[in-house]
Amino acid sequence: MSPRSIFGSLALTRLSRTLMHPSSLSPSLRTLGSRRLLAFATFAVIAMSAAMPSAFAQRPVDKALNGAGDAVHAVVGSTLDSIADIVRINHNDDDDDSNNNGGRDGGNDNNNDDDASRRGGDSDDRGERDNDDGNRRNGDHNSNSNGGNGDGDDDNNGDDDRCNCIVMRLDDVQDDWVRDVQLALMNRLISNQVHTSTAIIMHDFGNDPAIVSKVREGADAGLFEYSVHGWKHVDYATLSPEEQKSTLVQAKAKLVDVLGKDSNIFVAPYNNFNEDTLNAMDQIGMTIISSDDTDLFPAAPRESPLYPNVKHMPQTINFAEQVGEVRVLRPLDDLVSAVSTDIRDKGYAVLTLHPQDFTQYNGTEVQNEVNPVAMLRLEQFITAARDAGFSFAGFQQALEDNHPDLSTIPDKSKPYESVLTPTAGSSFATDAKVTVTGRAFDDTGIESVEVRTTDSSYRVASTDNDFEDWTKIVQMPSTPGAIDIIAKATDIEGKQTWVYVPVNVTRQQQQ
Repeated sequence: MSPRSIFGSLALTRLSRTLMHPSSLSPSLRTLGSRRLLAFATFAVIAMSAAMPSAFAQRPVDKALNGAGDAVHAVVGSTLDSIADIVRINHNDDDDDSNNNGGRDGGNDNNNDDDASRRGGDSDDRGERDNDDGNRRNGDHNSNSNGGNGDGDDDNNGDDDRCNCIVMRLDDVQDDWVRDVQLALMNRLISNQVHTSTAIIMHDFGNDPAIVSKVREGADAGLFEYSVHGWKHVDYATLSPEEQKSTLVQAKAKLVDVLGKDSNIFVAPYNNFNEDTLNAMDQIGMTIISSDDTDLFPAAPRESPLYPNVKHMPQTINFAEQVGEVRVLRPLDDLVSAVSTDIRDKGYAVLTLHPQDFTQYNGTEVQNEVNPVAMLRLEQFITAARDAGFSFAGFQQALEDNHPDLSTIPDKSKPYESVLTPTAGSSFATDAKVTVTGRAFDDTGIESVEVRTTDSSYRVASTDNDFEDWTKIVQMPSTPGAIDIIAKATDIEGKQTWVYVPVNVTRQQQQ
């Protein structure tokens, strides 16, 4: 037996003994309370997953693998039910203990909330929109004072202005492609009452009645939020400013035509965009952009200094990662850890799903067939998130509910920089002195901006008081040819960004 199997078996044995004979615990351990027991139980379930690594890697269809997935699903389901029962019992025990000794666990909501934040989270479904989840979530927060029978009047003591939620971002919604998998995935999200932002490729949407009606069904149930995933699935940073604006306008118009509702949310294809994208969004009233954690402003629902009406809400982690030509599921604990950290730091997290994360593969070819192991992983994540007291929300709801203390958020981004003049392709005479202008900013602040040409050394640019606008005069070389003007921005933590502007140097004509 492998070390992982032994580890999982020992964890499950210990869990089963604890659940069946809680009195066997020492008094010191029993006083730890139900939250610690729940954490231990979650640890044991993850250990069980570790003991079956082959059941959690997305690979070509395999009957034995499917059987393993079904078996794990059944065991996890019954284990989580038992955990829920024992948690309710221990909430009551903790209540009695706290009344006897007046200790720190005795009905102290502030301690409970802090403990929940430290635990981080695996769970998300907006309690306000789902009474069952609301009662369970409120029961967790108020368990020591009322035995876990929350009535919906949750007192977060300082967390009222934080969403503490997960935005489930479903990318690549479109007609025809892996149709059965898309429908199964949306059905699973709807049946689990998971609020989801459906990122739709609008050029390829509207002609498949089943897909359209399923998206509409989720929206009518108050669960699906519409977002634009481009007119076509292209890298918007490669489009001209005019193309970016016109295709976004076209996508928004078709969304209204097909589904009867507009969207102000842009989920960037390939998670890529540039300043022209923000400008186009600002002009047409789109107010939220989601890319990935290399976004220039990933630390909060935060605006660009140049486009303050556009809020940046990038993904925290994707459900599966690209390995070669296939998608491989991430371990459950990686997903849980990532969303817990983001919720702790900024009050919300974004988990990105793709239909191809849930397909079978024939070699490297995506099949229109559901992978049950991937569906199980999704169920596990949803359960873990809700048990941690998190909720699910769309981008708009997460933004409205979220007001984090930005001073506590670590800087994750490189500085933003652009060269305004000269433009790419400009021509200058040999030895000409050219004024280069641009802008630079960063979450933590800009330390310096330096500029040079391909054949010269960096020189520090002049900046205004807040380093946003900068200017530097550079001299063109004496030899004609194609060169780059290079601007380098450095933030106060040493992160750097370079911008290259190709220009042409021509020989000065004699008068």
